[in-house]
Amino acid sequence: LSSAVLSFCGTLRDNMRMYELELLIHDYILATCTYDKTITVDDKGLPQDDTNAFDAYGALVNRKAVCEGYARAFQLLCNGVGIKCINIIGQSQGELHMWSAVEIEDEYYYVDDTWDDTDEKAHKYDYFNINGQQLLYDHSFSMLVKDMTKEQICGEGELNALTSNFF
Repeated sequence: LSSAVLSFCGTLRDNMRMYELELLIHDYILATCTYDKTITVDDKGLPQDDTNAFDAYGALVNRKAVCEGYARAFQLLCNGVGIKCINIIGQSQGELHMWSAVEIEDEYYYVDDTWDDTDEKAHKYDYFNINGQQLLYDHSFSMLVKDMTKEQICGEGELNALTSNFF
């Protein structure tokens, strides 16, 4: 993973603003990673295949990931250059999904690299630095663990600690 991060660092320029860094990270991930359509999960949402597709290693080294891998790679690179970034779990198009929230120049924005990564050659920015109203058009947030009962946290259904947000 360190060599992949160093490779990204080679694209940095002196005196870049936070927005420029964030945009570079977004575009770098979209240019180097493809969505892994072969991954399957069990009824608890646990991966049945290559688990690296769910982490930054999968996105940055193997160059193949699912939404969680995209989000974790984005978070890793953002935090590495000083951009505050957290990942958020929720739903989109009826499926469990992960995306990111960033703080740029004292404002908070949502970024979903997965939904921006299309088969088209040009990068899309439909989910880059959008606000909550735009995000809620087709995304919904999972519960915060602090708002869940013990039974919900330890549950085996769709609602449990693995599909919830920790802040």
